[in-house]
Amino acid sequence: MGEGNRRTGNVRTAFEVELQSETRDHTASRNSWAEIYRETTSLRKNTVLLGQSVEADDGLVWRVKWAQRGAGTFGLLLIICYISGQSIATAVCAGPLFIFLGILYYKNVSLVIAKRLLREMNVVIVLVLALSNWSIDIARPAHSASVILGFVYALCVCAFVFLDTIKVKSRVFGILAGIIFVSANIYNMYILVFRGNDQGVVLLKYTIQENEYTFMKRSTKLTIFIQIMLFSMDGIYTLFIDRRQELMIFATGHIYREAGTAQKTETDNSLKWRINWSQRGAGVSALVTLICWVAGQYIATIVFAALASLFFGTLYYKNVSFVIAKRLLRETNVVIMFVLSLCNWVLNTARPRVSLDPIFGLLYLLLVSIFLFLDAVKEKSRVFVIAVGIIFILMNIYNIFDRIFGDADYGIVLLKYTIQGNEYTFMKRSIKRSIFLQVMLFSTNGIYTLFKDRKQELMIFATGKIYRETGTTSKEVEQESFVRRIKSENITPLSSI
Repeated sequence: MGEGNRRTGNVRTAFEVELQSETRDHTASRNSWAEIYRETTSLRKNTVLLGQSVEADDGLVWRVKWAQRGAGTFGLLLIICYISGQSIATAVCAGPLFIFLGILYYKNVSLVIAKRLLREMNVVIVLVLALSNWSIDIARPAHSASVILGFVYALCVCAFVFLDTIKVKSRVFGILAGIIFVSANIYNMYILVFRGNDQGVVLLKYTIQENEYTFMKRSTKLTIFIQIMLFSMDGIYTLFIDRRQELMIFATGHIYREAGTAQKTETDNSLKWRINWSQRGAGVSALVTLICWVAGQYIATIVFAALASLFFGTLYYKNVSFVIAKRLLRETNVVIMFVLSLCNWVLNTARPRVSLDPIFGLLYLLLVSIFLFLDAVKEKSRVFVIAVGIIFILMNIYNIFDRIFGDADYGIVLLKYTIQGNEYTFMKRSIKRSIFLQVMLFSTNGIYTLFKDRKQELMIFATGKIYRETGTTSKEVEQESFVRRIKSENITPLSSI
């Protein structure tokens, strides 16, 4: 939205539209089942894409319709064969599936939207994870068809992620693709937890200071599938609730702080004095806490962490927007990071390495919460926000490093269970390493915004879905740079294909 936006009517910000929509009479938005069915199954011959009209002739509609039917049929057959354990049949069904997908995508793709999607952190991470899964299957194949199945999975993930780029498609096809995507990932997680797939397969073994460490293929792939599911949750939710296909599935945009606060905060000298010294005290105390933690001085860590918490409390006191706080609690990334940090605290309480582990888990939970809700703080300096972000990054990097090259949680069994005579274990070390890694990945987009937004105009973690019609998070504000690129891309209209 920052490159020049054009207003298209009575303009309201995305946040204002969102707040006002909650007070509307719900009876006005009800549709009959016939209308819902028509919206779900119909192919739109005329649509607006980033401000430009896209028209399709009968030939393109016929091709898209049959390509969707073919891809949907073979996609269902593929997932059925895969769940049934028929690897050869799965590979056979993949051939016609990708042929039909090729027909569907042929001259029916917006390259502008494709480039826009590649700027989405969630999209990039999902694609990298899918390719990593394929690389693992190449390096440590479970059977002769593993490499092919890994390749098929990577292509299916790519096809699903780039559904936004398809200009003409029906909603029922998108929902079917989402169901197949979710089913494949849930089944992959199921067989890695409750079956013997990849049991005992060592992915990487290394020795540090005479201690031998291993990365197991089973736990690594389980982490990959969980992360792919978590990073695509917001898009899958949008896919099911957006009946009119107005929103992009995976593309999001940051919300301006002006849109999230109803009025500017009036600050007197006493409030400014309190905020300035609270920020200084919190920053210094948090930095010393991190240094003590890395140095292994646990008592000093707790003391300075308590001092930092006191300064943060002073900063947040009567300086928080509860409207923005509620908005943040609706962000998938925020909720997932909070839940992951809460799980870390539970693990430290259930399987402590040292007696102070529950306290350290609580301190990490507080750090994550403070960082996530920085958006809700009305008055703060950019230097302070960057300092908190750096401490957050360093803390997670050290926690990951200590569980790869250090001896943190080494040999601690978190869960042991037996299925059909086979014994399986979840190790605390690998689970916590996965938690810290996911917290880092989910915060990547917010951290990038934190360093890029010099004027603090954008919220760090609050985002909105982008409308296909305008290219922004508002249905009434167009992004002119996107519109120009779409216009140049549509010099050859679809009706001439």
